Amino acid sequence: MKKLAYRLGYVLPLAVFGVFVLMILLGIGTNLAGTNDPFYCNVYCKIGVGIFIAGVALAILTQVTAWIHESSHKPPHLPA
Repeated sequence: MKKLAYRLGYVLPLAVFGVFVLMILLGIGTNLAGTNDPFYCNVYCKIGVGIFIAGVALAILTQVTAWIHESSHKPPHLPA
């Protein structure tokens, strides 16, 4: 369980940082395309929340499945 906590401690901040960089790039692109305030208040915020939730859920899912896979494939204990 401790290993899972360490893995999540490394992966979750990276996932959140990646989401923020993606949203910055999306905001710059839409600003250059000439969007106005209603887009940012409606569409951009909903897209941001959806991407944030999906990114965090995907990061947790991948780390938990890797941890389960890793813990289920331990070699059996051999008698000495």
